[in-house]
Amino acid sequence: MSPQPPIRLLIVESNEFVRYGLAAFLKQEAGWDLVGIVPNLPACIELCKEHQPDIILLDMVAVTQSVTTPQRTIEQLKALAPKSRIVFWNDVETLESVASILLASADGYLGKDIGQADLLTFLQQIARGRAIMCSRLSFGSILPYISDDFSAVPTSSISLTRREWQVLRLLSQGRSNSEIADDLNIQISTASVHVSNIITKLNADNRTHAVLRAAELGLTELPNGFIEA
Repeated sequence: MSPQPPIRLLIVESNEFVRYGLAAFLKQEAGWDLVGIVPNLPACIELCKEHQPDIILLDMVAVTQSVTTPQRTIEQLKALAPKSRIVFWNDVETLESVASILLASADGYLGKDIGQADLLTFLQQIARGRAIMCSRLSFGSILPYISDDFSAVPTSSISLTRREWQVLRLLSQGRSNSEIADDLNIQISTASVHVSNIITKLNADNRTHAVLRAAELGLTELPNGFIEA
């Protein structure tokens, strides 16, 4: 079996000290190709189209300094590198900022209090198709900033098929579409259709939002402080 190619990683980090530390750390780690580590979003955009990174790790401070939003940032970067997985990370977490990232269809969110080993583990999982959301904030505290109309959606009005229930449970465990397909012995395209149907039936904006809505309605459970979708 041929070895897996290194994961191409582009990092945007506003703090110079953190940039040097990450660069030094990643040079010692096999399996990673650091295509760039830059201080701001414009520099990221310059490198993005040329290198087509597998993962873009975005410092939330750099995003706000560019006077933009997570949603617009994702749209801009995906237009340049459609296959890139976009992950935000944040030092000072606020309910509003985490909620805006969750609703923007980000591929991941990480608090900066995680260790270096956990950072690489999470990024590896995201590169394989999972969406990892790791926050010090509790699910209950974030929820009011996600939507103000949960109580208006009666559980009895949600009609999921037996297969959609199975997919929803796997979705809540952080499974990617390919993993859901493997677990249920179905085609990836079929799993994608089920996920799309669930998002529609839960009146959600994306798969992360669907998991949050399902948890609020008591259809699934999420642990406090750590959200996988």
